Amino acid sequence: MEKPGFTYWTSTPPNQWDSLRYHKAWEAAGLPMDKGTITLAFRNQLQWFESNGSEEEKKVAAKLSEKFQWQS
Repeated sequence: MEKPGFTYWTSTPPNQWDSLRYHKAWEAAGLPMDKGTITLAFRNQLQWFESNGSEEEKKVAAKLSEKFQWQS
C-alpha cells in the first residue's frame, strides 16, 4: 500500500505508533496540511493494518482506532 503517510507505519515500530508522530511525519514529508485529508488517511491506514497487519500491528492499530473513534 503506497499512499500518502503510509511510510510512517512501515518505518516506525508498532509499539511507537502514535497520532502526533504520524502528524509530524506527514508534515516532514511535505504532504498537504489539511485536517480532513490527514484524518481520512490516518483512519484508512489504521483500518488497513487492522485487516492486513501482523498480530502486533493489528493490536496497536485497533487500540489507536478505538482511541480516536469518539472524534468521528
